[in-house]
Amino acid sequence: MLDKNTEALLYLIKLGLGGKVDKKEFYDFDWNALFKLTTKHGVTAIVVDGLQHLHENGCYFLKTDSGKQIRLQMFAQTMAIERQYYSYLKKMTELLAFYQQHGVQTMILKGYGLSLNYPHPAHRPPGDIDVYHFGYGGKADDLLWKELNIRTKQNEDKHSTFVYKGLSVENHAVFVNDECHPSLHSLECFFEEDADNAILYNIRLTEGKELSVFFPSVTTNALFIPLHLGEHFVHGEASLRQVCDWYCFVKAHHSDIDWTLVEMKSKEAGFFEFLCCLNTILIKYIGADATWLPQWKCDMRLVERVFTEILYPSSLPANLSLWDKTCKFFASNWKFKLVYCHENILMASLRQARAYRRVKWNKDGMSIWEKNKQ
Repeated sequence: MLDKNTEALLYLIKLGLGGKVDKKEFYDFDWNALFKLTTKHGVTAIVVDGLQHLHENGCYFLKTDSGKQIRLQMFAQTMAIERQYYSYLKKMTELLAFYQQHGVQTMILKGYGLSLNYPHPAHRPPGDIDVYHFGYGGKADDLLWKELNIRTKQNEDKHSTFVYKGLSVENHAVFVNDECHPSLHSLECFFEEDADNAILYNIRLTEGKELSVFFPSVTTNALFIPLHLGEHFVHGEASLRQVCDWYCFVKAHHSDIDWTLVEMKSKEAGFFEFLCCLNTILIKYIGADATWLPQWKCDMRLVERVFTEILYPSSLPANLSLWDKTCKFFASNWKFKLVYCHENILMASLRQARAYRRVKWNKDGMSIWEKNKQ
């Protein structure tokens, strides 16, 4: 059972994203609590879009002084998110133009590509930039050092990292961490093969020139987006903004998604049940049309448990003893099994501890992982 603050939040998100909404009057909620939830989940600008929709339709309670100061703060935050988005876009296109100038093809994962599915792209808060260079990530990193004097850190489990004009960038050697999660290995191979079907997208620059980049295919995104959300879910880091990413993607591309293939691959990788829950959440809580999605069977009690964990993730207090942290870690095994049903949480933890090693690039500019998969 959702409280009134959460119900108000979800209602405004539905309105902001143009979802299916039943007309209702709502006013018995705490504006401060609502504001904290929107900030925590990164959906402030979407909620403001919902408030704007209510305002345009003459909603009476927005004309009162109740919550007025909070609403002003939310509008101010939305303006800041828009400025941040356009600053992000400017720096991102500069980096992509640098790659293009030196003959390096780039695929953008998540981020900017997902924002284009939103009613107002600038209202999706930008994060870091995730790029994939079709097997030539090492060459891209070498160019950064030689031409721009930017040194990359090659100490991550699946990508190198660097900072470009204040933006954090992840240069992916692989799509998913199949070193820590062997059950994802066949899916990683599929993603790399499906990179041949990447979607070419042209960004028109202010000076009239065009920048050519790639987005993952619809099939890759239909698997990658929910799996990425699932990885965050396991660690108590999933958010409503990520759920909104999936909603907006499904709304924009549902007719092009091969759901039979998605079902087969997600079962093979082990996160099919989580995907079923996620799709049901879209329909029940975010306003998705049921006809967009396949009619997969789902345990509604599990759906509510998953959604509650996304809304109010269980976190570990800083002062817990190692024993208490260990107990709580294994108590979250239900989340792990939902996303990695073919794996054992203890073995995965041991592999994770061993996998934090360098992403090594060879003389051809490929990572060792990339080379092994040729």
